[in-house]
Amino acid sequence: MQRHIDLVGLLFLVAGALSALAAASVLLLGIGALGVLWTDGPRVSASVAAAAFLTVATLLAVWAAANAWVGRQLRRGHRPVARLVALALAILHLFVLPFGTALGIYSLWVLLHHDSRSRFEGPGSFGRPA
Repeated sequence: MQRHIDLVGLLFLVAGALSALAAASVLLLGIGALGVLWTDGPRVSASVAAAAFLTVATLLAVWAAANAWVGRQLRRGHRPVARLVALALAILHLFVLPFGTALGIYSLWVLLHHDSRSRFEGPGSFGRPA
């Protein structure tokens, strides 16, 4: 089961990298929309577009950072908080078609498996008294 946990961690890292790439792309679109504001173009629509692009870029960057953090924590060690955050992100990934859905299903299968659960529970964890 350890190989599956490592693979889930790697897939979360890949998802984080892809999200960071999307965030950079949307950020460039937002910068381009801000550039329209300095010309004689439509100011209202450019400002709305810039605000929307920059907001989406920020959300994608936060999503990328969360995925990368979970991926590193799953690959580094068996911390119960990493498993809980990974489960929460896996549920959210179910709505991101098609790669996120596959990642969400696989992550839920791996992290809810009895062997995986016992690897993350140790002295001082949430599920077991110290």
